[in-house]
Amino acid sequence: MATSLKTSLRTTIMNTIPTALTTTSRLLVYTGAAPSNTSPPSGLLLATFTLASGVGTVSSGVLTFSAISSVTAGNGGTPQYYRMIDGTTDDGTHTQVQGSAGVGSGDLSFTSIITSGGTVSITSITMTEGDP
Repeated sequence: MATSLKTSLRTTIMNTIPTALTTTSRLLVYTGAAPSNTSPPSGLLLATFTLASGVGTVSSGVLTFSAISSVTAGNGGTPQYYRMIDGTTDDGTHTQVQGSAGVGSGDLSFTSIITSGGTVSITSITMTEGDP
């Protein structure tokens, strides 16, 4: 039998993410293989998004992020992973969340490769505690 958590506990767990992400938090999208979440980033930084204060709301173990404003890509390439950091410097020690990214795949899915100078948008993002 798999471990099962009460919905209120799943919600409590997911509420720690908005608490960990501060008013200066960023979502960064990179090319290349993802490093360990406590290591400096690898690959090329494609886009940097500023997260809203109070990044989202949690209900029944699901975190739904607030709207994230579009940005202009600093570089072009295929997104392969993302990081949410608590601050403005990605040196690995500020990483709160890291996940896969891709074109039509990954935890954070994009509709196409990212073009340098092009507009990069995230239409929605949710995270679910792993025990639905």
